[in-house]
Amino acid sequence: MGTSSFAYLQQLDTNALSDANWETLFDTQAVRKIKRGVYLYLPDERADKVYLLLEGNVKVGTYGSGGREITKAIYRAGDILGEEAIFGEEQRRNFAYTLESVKIAVISTSDFLRKIRRHHGLHMKLLKTVGNRLLATEQRLESMVFKNSRSRIIEFLHQMGERQGQRVGYEMLVRKFLTHQEIANLTATSRQTVTTILNELRNANVITFNRKRLLIRDMDRLASMVA
Repeated sequence: MGTSSFAYLQQLDTNALSDANWETLFDTQAVRKIKRGVYLYLPDERADKVYLLLEGNVKVGTYGSGGREITKAIYRAGDILGEEAIFGEEQRRNFAYTLESVKIAVISTSDFLRKIRRHHGLHMKLLKTVGNRLLATEQRLESMVFKNSRSRIIEFLHQMGERQGQRVGYEMLVRKFLTHQEIANLTATSRQTVTTILNELRNANVITFNRKRLLIRDMDRLASMVA
Protein backbone atom coordinates (compact mmCIF):
# COMPACT_ATOMS: atom_id res chain seq x y z
CA MET A 1 0.00 0.00 0.00
CA GLY A 2 1.60 3.26 -1.15
CA THR A 3 1.52 6.68 0.45
CA SER A 4 -1.36 7.88 -1.72
CA SER A 5 -3.50 4.88 -0.73
CA PHE A 6 -2.84 5.55 2.94
CA ALA A 7 -3.70 9.23 2.48
CA TYR A 8 -7.04 8.12 1.01
CA LEU A 9 -7.72 5.94 4.07
CA GLN A 10 -6.96 8.86 6.36
CA GLN A 11 -9.51 11.03 4.52
CA LEU A 12 -12.40 8.59 4.84
CA ASP A 13 -15.65 10.06 6.14
CA THR A 14 -14.55 11.28 9.58
CA ASN A 15 -18.08 11.77 10.85
CA ALA A 16 -19.03 8.21 10.01
CA LEU A 17 -15.85 6.90 11.58
CA SER A 18 -16.33 8.88 14.78
CA ASP A 19 -19.74 7.25 15.25
CA ALA A 20 -18.44 3.78 14.38
CA ASN A 21 -17.96 1.56 17.40
CA TRP A 22 -16.99 -2.10 17.22
CA GLU A 23 -19.08 -2.78 20.31
CA THR A 24 -22.15 -2.21 18.10
CA LEU A 25 -21.44 -5.60 16.50
CA PHE A 26 -20.45 -7.56 19.60
CA ASP A 27 -22.46 -8.75 22.55
CA THR A 28 -20.34 -7.06 25.20
CA GLN A 29 -22.64 -8.42 27.91
CA ALA A 30 -21.27 -11.90 27.21
CA VAL A 31 -17.60 -11.11 27.80
CA ARG A 32 -14.99 -13.82 28.22
CA LYS A 33 -12.27 -13.40 30.81
CA ILE A 34 -9.12 -15.23 29.78
CA LYS A 35 -5.97 -15.54 31.86
CA ARG A 36 -2.43 -14.76 30.80
CA GLY A 37 -0.58 -17.25 28.59
CA VAL A 38 -3.56 -18.67 26.66
CA TYR A 39 -3.87 -19.07 22.88
CA LEU A 40 -7.09 -17.60 21.49
CA TYR A 41 -6.36 -19.43 18.25
CA LEU A 42 -3.50 -21.20 16.48
CA PRO A 43 -2.32 -21.56 12.85
CA ASP A 44 -4.40 -24.01 10.76
CA GLU A 45 -7.42 -23.76 13.06
CA ARG A 46 -10.74 -22.91 11.48
CA ALA A 47 -11.16 -19.14 10.99
CA ASP A 48 -14.78 -18.71 11.94
CA LYS A 49 -14.70 -16.05 14.69
CA VAL A 50 -13.76 -12.40 15.12
CA TYR A 51 -12.63 -11.02 18.49
CA LEU A 52 -12.92 -7.61 20.14
CA LEU A 53 -10.29 -6.97 22.79
CA LEU A 54 -11.81 -5.02 25.68
CA GLU A 55 -8.97 -5.18 28.22
CA GLY A 56 -5.36 -6.37 28.16
CA ASN A 57 -2.76 -7.11 25.47
CA VAL A 58 -2.67 -9.93 22.92
CA LYS A 59 0.30 -10.94 20.78
CA VAL A 60 -0.37 -12.00 17.18
CA GLY A 61 2.25 -13.87 15.21
CA THR A 62 3.16 -17.02 13.34
CA TYR A 63 5.84 -19.71 13.27
CA GLY A 64 8.73 -19.79 10.81
CA SER A 65 11.08 -22.59 9.85
CA GLY A 66 12.15 -24.77 12.74
CA GLY A 67 9.21 -23.53 14.80
CA ARG A 68 10.77 -20.08 15.34
CA GLU A 69 8.19 -17.62 16.62
CA ILE A 70 7.63 -14.49 14.56
CA THR A 71 5.69 -11.72 16.32
CA LYS A 72 3.65 -9.58 13.93
CA ALA A 73 1.87 -7.19 16.29
CA ILE A 74 0.69 -6.51 19.82
CA TYR A 75 -3.00 -5.66 19.98
CA ARG A 76 -4.60 -3.66 22.80
CA ALA A 77 -8.01 -2.73 24.17
CA GLY A 78 -10.30 -1.54 21.37
CA ASP A 79 -8.65 -3.65 18.65
CA ILE A 80 -10.31 -6.43 16.69
CA LEU A 81 -8.47 -9.71 16.05
CA GLY A 82 -8.97 -12.53 13.59
CA GLU A 83 -10.33 -10.17 10.93
CA GLU A 84 -8.74 -12.27 8.17
CA ALA A 85 -11.76 -14.57 8.55
CA ILE A 86 -13.92 -11.76 7.14
CA PHE A 87 -12.02 -11.85 3.84
CA GLY A 88 -12.49 -15.51 3.05
CA GLU A 89 -9.62 -17.12 4.96
CA GLU A 90 -10.89 -20.54 6.02
CA GLN A 91 -7.87 -21.40 8.18
CA ARG A 92 -5.80 -19.28 10.52
CA ARG A 93 -2.28 -18.38 9.43
CA ASN A 94 -1.45 -16.69 12.74
CA PHE A 95 -1.71 -17.37 16.45
CA ALA A 96 -3.12 -15.00 19.07
CA TYR A 97 -1.69 -15.29 22.60
CA THR A 98 -2.66 -13.39 25.74
CA LEU A 99 0.22 -11.44 27.31
CA GLU A 100 -1.85 -10.74 30.43
CA SER A 101 -5.35 -11.40 31.71
CA VAL A 102 -7.78 -10.10 29.10
CA LYS A 103 -11.46 -9.44 28.59
CA ILE A 104 -12.67 -10.27 25.10
CA ALA A 105 -15.92 -10.38 23.14
CA VAL A 106 -16.43 -12.92 20.35
CA ILE A 107 -18.70 -13.01 17.32
CA SER A 108 -19.03 -15.56 14.51
CA THR A 109 -17.74 -14.43 11.12
CA SER A 110 -21.16 -14.84 9.54
CA ASP A 111 -22.83 -12.66 12.20
CA PHE A 112 -20.06 -10.06 11.90
CA LEU A 113 -20.56 -9.81 8.14
CA ARG A 114 -24.35 -9.71 8.46
CA LYS A 115 -24.21 -6.86 10.99
CA ILE A 116 -21.47 -4.81 9.33
CA ARG A 117 -23.45 -4.60 6.08
CA ARG A 118 -25.95 -2.41 7.92
CA HIS A 119 -23.37 0.04 9.25
CA HIS A 120 -21.58 2.27 6.73
CA GLY A 121 -19.25 3.76 9.35
CA LEU A 122 -18.04 0.34 10.49
CA HIS A 123 -17.49 -0.70 6.89
CA MET A 124 -15.06 2.18 6.51
CA LYS A 125 -13.54 1.61 9.93
CA LEU A 126 -12.78 -1.98 8.93
CA LEU A 127 -11.16 -0.77 5.70
CA LYS A 128 -9.03 1.73 7.60
CA THR A 129 -8.05 -0.84 10.25
CA VAL A 130 -6.88 -3.34 7.65
CA GLY A 131 -5.12 -0.60 5.68
CA ASN A 132 -3.25 0.63 8.75
CA ARG A 133 -2.13 -2.91 9.57
CA LEU A 134 -0.87 -3.46 6.04
CA LEU A 135 1.02 -0.18 6.21
CA ALA A 136 2.57 -1.12 9.56
CA THR A 137 3.71 -4.46 8.10
CA GLU A 138 5.22 -2.69 5.09
CA GLN A 139 7.07 -0.22 7.33
CA ARG A 140 8.47 -3.05 9.48
CA LEU A 141 9.69 -4.85 6.35
CA GLU A 142 11.40 -1.69 5.08
CA SER A 143 12.96 -1.16 8.51
CA MET A 144 14.38 -4.69 8.55
CA VAL A 145 15.86 -4.24 5.07
CA PHE A 146 17.28 -0.74 5.39
CA LYS A 147 18.03 -0.21 9.11
CA ASN A 148 20.44 -1.91 11.47
CA SER A 149 19.36 -3.59 14.72
CA ARG A 150 20.10 -0.55 16.88
CA SER A 151 18.06 1.78 14.67
CA ARG A 152 15.14 -0.66 14.52
CA ILE A 153 14.95 -0.88 18.29
CA ILE A 154 15.20 2.88 18.80
CA GLU A 155 12.60 3.51 16.08
CA PHE A 156 10.29 0.98 17.72
CA LEU A 157 10.59 2.76 21.09
CA HIS A 158 9.84 6.11 19.46
CA GLN A 159 6.77 4.65 17.74
CA MET A 160 5.56 3.24 21.06
CA GLY A 161 5.82 6.73 22.51
CA GLU A 162 3.87 8.24 19.62
CA ARG A 163 1.13 5.61 19.51
CA GLN A 164 0.69 4.61 23.16
CA GLY A 165 2.40 7.34 25.14
CA GLN A 166 0.83 9.70 27.61
CA ARG A 167 2.38 13.15 27.84
CA VAL A 168 3.80 13.88 31.30
CA GLY A 169 5.31 17.36 31.20
CA TYR A 170 8.04 17.17 28.56
CA GLU A 171 8.27 13.40 28.82
CA MET A 172 6.27 10.52 27.32
CA LEU A 173 5.02 7.68 29.51
CA VAL A 174 4.19 4.27 28.02
CA ARG A 175 2.39 1.95 30.41
CA LYS A 176 2.50 -1.85 30.09
CA PHE A 177 6.01 -1.91 28.65
CA LEU A 178 6.91 -5.07 26.72
CA THR A 179 9.52 -7.61 27.74
CA HIS A 180 12.93 -7.49 26.07
CA GLN A 181 12.12 -10.73 24.23
CA GLU A 182 8.84 -9.31 22.88
CA ILE A 183 10.65 -6.22 21.59
CA ALA A 184 13.28 -8.49 20.02
CA ASN A 185 10.56 -10.50 18.28
CA LEU A 186 8.90 -7.35 16.93
CA THR A 187 12.15 -5.82 15.68
CA ALA A 188 13.79 -9.00 14.34
CA THR A 189 16.71 -8.65 16.75
CA SER A 190 17.92 -10.62 19.77
CA ARG A 191 16.95 -10.19 23.42
CA GLN A 192 20.60 -9.48 24.28
CA THR A 193 20.75 -6.68 21.69
CA VAL A 194 17.53 -5.15 23.03
CA THR A 195 18.87 -5.23 26.58
CA THR A 196 22.15 -3.61 25.50
CA ILE A 197 20.43 -0.78 23.59
CA LEU A 198 17.91 -0.10 26.37
CA ASN A 199 20.72 0.14 28.92
CA GLU A 200 22.70 2.48 26.64
CA LEU A 201 19.68 4.77 26.29
CA ARG A 202 19.08 4.70 30.03
CA ASN A 203 22.73 5.55 30.75
CA ALA A 204 22.43 8.45 28.29
CA ASN A 205 19.34 9.64 30.20
CA VAL A 206 17.16 9.36 27.10
CA ILE A 207 14.79 6.82 28.69
CA THR A 208 14.06 5.08 31.97
CA PHE A 209 12.15 1.82 32.22
CA ASN A 210 11.13 -1.10 34.34
CA ARG A 211 8.95 -4.14 33.79
CA LYS A 212 5.75 -2.12 33.81
CA ARG A 213 6.53 1.14 32.05
CA LEU A 214 8.78 3.09 29.72
CA LEU A 215 9.45 6.80 30.23
CA ILE A 216 10.92 8.61 27.23
CA ARG A 217 12.62 11.75 28.51
CA ASP A 218 13.20 13.35 25.11
CA MET A 219 11.22 12.20 22.06
CA ASP A 220 13.13 14.44 19.65
CA ARG A 221 16.51 13.19 20.83
CA LEU A 222 15.32 9.59 20.58
CA ALA A 223 14.12 10.18 17.00
CA SER A 224 17.45 11.77 16.06
CA MET A 225 19.27 8.59 17.12
CA VAL A 226 17.67 6.49 14.36
CA ALA A 227 20.38 6.03 11.73
